[in-house]
Amino acid sequence: MAAIRDLFAMTKDDLNKETKKDFIRMVLAAKNAHVKSNASGNNNVQTALSALTECIQSLQKEIGKLKENMESVHKILPSEVNHATIAHPDPNSEVMCKALQSVLVGEKLKSEMVISNVEEDGKDAEFISRLCNQINFKVVLNGCVRLGEKTNSQRRPLKVTFQTEFDARAFRSRCEQNRRASDDFPNIRIRSCRTPTEQKKFAQSLEIAKDLNKAAQDNDAKYSFSVRDNAEIWKFEKTDGEWRILEVFSIWSGHILITGDLNFHMDDSADRDANKLKALISSFGLEQHVKQSTHRSGHILDIVITRSDDPLVSSVIAEDRGFPDHVPVFIETVLDKPQARKKNGIIQMLSGTMTVNEQIREAKQGRRRAERRWRGSQLQVDKEIFIEHRHEVNKLIDVSKRDHYRNLITSCSDSKQLFRVLNQLLGWKREAQPPEKTPLVLAEMFSS
Repeated sequence: MAAIRDLFAMTKDDLNKETKKDFIRMVLAAKNAHVKSNASGNNNVQTALSALTECIQSLQKEIGKLKENMESVHKILPSEVNHATIAHPDPNSEVMCKALQSVLVGEKLKSEMVISNVEEDGKDAEFISRLCNQINFKVVLNGCVRLGEKTNSQRRPLKVTFQTEFDARAFRSRCEQNRRASDDFPNIRIRSCRTPTEQKKFAQSLEIAKDLNKAAQDNDAKYSFSVRDNAEIWKFEKTDGEWRILEVFSIWSGHILITGDLNFHMDDSADRDANKLKALISSFGLEQHVKQSTHRSGHILDIVITRSDDPLVSSVIAEDRGFPDHVPVFIETVLDKPQARKKNGIIQMLSGTMTVNEQIREAKQGRRRAERRWRGSQLQVDKEIFIEHRHEVNKLIDVSKRDHYRNLITSCSDSKQLFRVLNQLLGWKREAQPPEKTPLVLAEMFSS
């Protein structure tokens, strides 16, 4: 069979029949080889196109999910366009928006620090740079800005924003370490930024501390009150020329309702303890609501205290209901009455309890009749009759109890029975029994 290179050297006369057949076979073989190569190339292209199509479809799915997420975010954070396009927005979206915004603001404030007592010379960035070099703290800041309006009397605080919360905390920690270690550290104060709620609480603490300091100056007391960065109020006392801390106060933002029974008369202007309590109540912005006498002697011994600016208590009435010494105080509040929980319990009757005799039963019936008569007439004479019946019933019950307990104790024949009776009367629990376990387990417990 002739080769391809031999065809170019042959003449027309040299081509015989066999040579022509060989030439035809080579042309057909070359054509078939070209067709196969094209077919394999097409298969590769088809495979690549299929992979590209699958990738495009997956990207379209991801884009669809992103669109759904963006729609949900737009519902949570309604913009001006959303307000224009949505005719009936979700009523909870505003609440969720405020909650989300407060969280974002809180996270941003964690990466900010406020520096006080920095000189205002227009070179705040240079001051922060020198301070970072002094404490060997290398970090990129997002910026610094002065807070409030500029005045000639005092320097405005300088707010420094860091990239992360960790950088802000590290900066403050480095400054405190250098303050304690070096005397050349600038006379500045560094604190974290406050949220609007924390700032309001801090302002309230300032007002309270101001009133407390004024009251201390009026009474010539050697006390001083200072507000810390966390809105706590510290009370200091000056002894031997030095101030030492006595107490720490903190503001509670919820309702306050204080009730109790005192051992002095709140309405007595000559009572020293009463005057001290009144001054303390007033200094903390509280109010005492009981104005009527709450004792038989005609004085105020029971108190109800709330915030002076809190409408928690709508009315306080001291009404005589026939009790021995104190008059009950009825308080009406604006709070809803909580729903009582249903409790399932077991009432255990004690053995050897006192029995009510016929004399006590008749005295109780007479007391109830006298009380109903006084409730209906509201006459003073009927009230005094009811009080006499009540005293008689109480006296009979006391005598019966003494006789009952005396009989129980005298009937004991030995000390063991006496202690058993005393345990029942005093409500003491019985001795603990060994746990219900097998003898082998108990033996191992005692041996270990």
